Amino acid sequence: MPQNKLNNQEADMRYVLMLLLSGHHPKLELMDVEYYQIRDAQAGVRYLLQVEELFNLVLGNYVDFEKTLLDVALECSVYQNSDYKTFHGYRYEVERRILNLLSAGRSYLDQAPQRIEDFMGSESAALKAFRDETHTQYDSSLGYRVMECLRNYVQHRGLPVGKLSVPCWVDQNAPEHRLRTTITPYLMVSRLEEDGGFKKIVLDELRAMPNDDLDLKPFIRDYVAALGKVHLALRDTLASTQAEHIRLLNETVERYRQSGAEHTSPLAIAYIDKNGIAKEHFPIFLEAVNQLEWLQQRSRHLEHLRKISVSSEIYGER
Repeated sequence: MPQNKLNNQEADMRYVLMLLLSGHHPKLELMDVEYYQIRDAQAGVRYLLQVEELFNLVLGNYVDFEKTLLDVALECSVYQNSDYKTFHGYRYEVERRILNLLSAGRSYLDQAPQRIEDFMGSESAALKAFRDETHTQYDSSLGYRVMECLRNYVQHRGLPVGKLSVPCWVDQNAPEHRLRTTITPYLMVSRLEEDGGFKKIVLDELRAMPNDDLDLKPFIRDYVAALGKVHLALRDTLASTQAEHIRLLNETVERYRQSGAEHTSPLAIAYIDKNGIAKEHFPIFLEAVNQLEWLQQRSRHLEHLRKISVSSEIYGER
């Protein structure tokens, strides 16, 4: 008897495409397979967007780091600040940006593969591509190795900047012997060795360099570029899946539009009973698609960050 009742209830349920608004609006019948395909497509876009947002946090913190360097160099060149309090304030501001970047990088490396696994499973090609590329970048990029070890160091031992320098010099080759200013946060190899907690094999690589004080900027730029390569490899693996999800969602919205509906938002797929009450529903947000594509478009060239140089010089002036 209970089984017959369950079967009758199931027979009264139906899948529809509908607006989540009161009033009379079209309800388009869906087959059960269509319902689950659309649901999975929307969920897939959401997972892909989460991964893009994680990487966008890395880039945002990197941009903040570079902006802070430019701000400090400009203030020092204009105000000629040299007092202890002001200069150490600059140093801690630079350190704060580095700490934020390291935290964002670790969040990306930890959370992105989890999102992929939740979305596609532990044996997916995308997850394998992500892990393979992280190993490749660790092996090939000293900056990646140094920053990963530095993240562990700052978590347990000390702050990243051993010293900060803001050198100013006269460029004899520039018009009017132009005065130039830059800024260099240094990693002090001897301090890392004294404090302990820095991976020995990477510390040995740093010891082999000619100086004890090493400019952190190249390491940081190499690290972000390496993460960019990891992310681009992941995007390539997910491209066909993403395209299929977006195609299905766009077709679903267009299907509802062609029904004669005045609105297509807030659109949803729903599982409703004979009284028209939704037992479950899943909104369809093309805004998520737009945000996903926008994030990917604005960060499509990530491999060559170390080669980028930004200044406020007058273009064409030598």
